[in-house]
Amino acid sequence: MNIITDIEKLRVPLNDFEMKEVLDLVLLNEIHNLLLIEMKNNNGQGLAANQLGLNIKMFVMRITGSSPICMINP
Repeated sequence: MNIITDIEKLRVPLNDFEMKEVLDLVLLNEIHNLLLIEMKNNNGQGLAANQLGLNIKMFVMRITGSSPICMINP
């Protein structure tokens, strides 16, 4: 998967995320796993969903001495 680096594309406002049903948890888990895989594959310290073309306010990041964390901004 290609990481988007075009600053104009990354500045586009993202949609709010509203959890409505259990399926949303499955989707979040899939996005979380995708972000972690792509972050590791690109030797990154963090990766936002919009960098992969996903219109959701979510990112993962590595913290020294700890497991990666995932943040969602509804």
